[in-house]
Amino acid sequence: MIGDRPVRIGGLEVTAAEVIHPGPTVGYRIRENGASIAYIPDHEPALGNPAFPNAAAWTSGHELAKDVDLLIHDVQYFPDERKARIGWGHSSTVDAAAFARQAGVRRLSAFHHDPAHDDATLDRLVAEVAELAAGIEVSGAHEGETITL
Repeated sequence: MIGDRPVRIGGLEVTAAEVIHPGPTVGYRIRENGASIAYIPDHEPALGNPAFPNAAAWTSGHELAKDVDLLIHDVQYFPDERKARIGWGHSSTVDAAAFARQAGVRRLSAFHHDPAHDDATLDRLVAEVAELAAGIEVSGAHEGETITL
C-alpha cells in the first residue's frame, strides 16, 4: 500500500510512491543503517517535463532517488528507439543518466531492457549510460547479482 509516510519492515524503512508509466507503477526507496536504495521500474521521468532534467520538483521519482547509494532503474532504450515509444513508460539512456545525475545518486544499476536487445546491445546501452552519467558508477543489472553498499 502506498502511504504518505515510510513504513518499517524489520530494520528497513520503506517509502513507496507512484511514478510515471501508462499503468499503475510504484517505485521504492529502502533505507537501513545509513544505506539507501531506490528501485524504480517502468519509469519515464522526462514525460511531460520539457525542462527535464532541471526541474526536480516536477520530476517523477525524484524524491525516491534523491542521494541514494544505489538506483536500480529502467534503461530500456537508446534515444533513437525511444522517439517512437514516447509515452510507453520507459527510459532512454539519456533520460536515465540525466535522472541519476539530477537525483545525485552514487551508483546506477541499469535494468528493464528491451527483449529484442541481445547481450552485445545491452553492453552498448550500459556503456552509453556510463558515459552520459560521468561521475556515477554504472553497471548493468543481471540475475543473481549481489551488491554490497
